[in-house]
Amino acid sequence: MCFSEVAALRSKYNCLEQDVALEIIVLSVYSSETLETMTKWHKATKTIKLVKKAVAWISTIEFALPAPP
Repeated sequence: MCFSEVAALRSKYNCLEQDVALEIIVLSVYSSETLETMTKWHKATKTIKLVKKAVAWISTIEFALPAPP
């Protein structure tokens, strides 16, 4: 179950504002706020990896090459 499914469940039952939690058997119980934070964390780490790749690529470019005026 992902955060969007939790959000859909909360919107279906208006009284469940902060009362929805997700139990992952053997691991723990997570609130919807924690799930949202996890989602943001994963998006951020993917973005950081892309930025690192871009920085590495830029460092391979030879900027000292002569260019016509």
